[in-house]
Amino acid sequence: MEQQFLRHVEIECLPTGGWDMLLPLRRPLRAALGLPTLSHTGRFHGSWGDFGGLKPEAALKYECCLVLSQGMSNGVGDQLHPRGTLDKPAYEMIGRVYAHVKACEPWVMGGKLLSDVAVIVNPEQGDSPGSAGLGLVRALQQLRQQFDLVAPSAALDGYPS
Repeated sequence: MEQQFLRHVEIECLPTGGWDMLLPLRRPLRAALGLPTLSHTGRFHGSWGDFGGLKPEAALKYECCLVLSQGMSNGVGDQLHPRGTLDKPAYEMIGRVYAHVKACEPWVMGGKLLSDVAVIVNPEQGDSPGSAGLGLVRALQQLRQQFDLVAPSAALDGYPS
């Protein structure tokens, strides 16, 4: 119904804030809509408002490259400190990470995601598949398997048998 009004999709996923499973769970929805997608992460080490905390640069680079590898663009969130000042080290780090992302973009632009595994899920569960679903997603990630979460009615002919 509302899809006619969408021009893009945004997925907020702060992995170090405990949302590490949301990206693989929401990516199939984005792919099904066929719209450009922006995935947000944050510069915070813990969660939003972690003033004084700074995510390790390697972690931010990993998150941004993971998003890029999934055919999405990046956004790194921040909050203005109550004193009203920007955190210079945070923005220097974000600049270095974005320079790396920019160097990687030519290798992924126009690419197509290819998955070897289709996992049939109950679409009524949305992005809350319970502990069994989260365990399965984590296992496939640890096994370095490219996978899609699909509805029971999805065609499976594009996957290797």
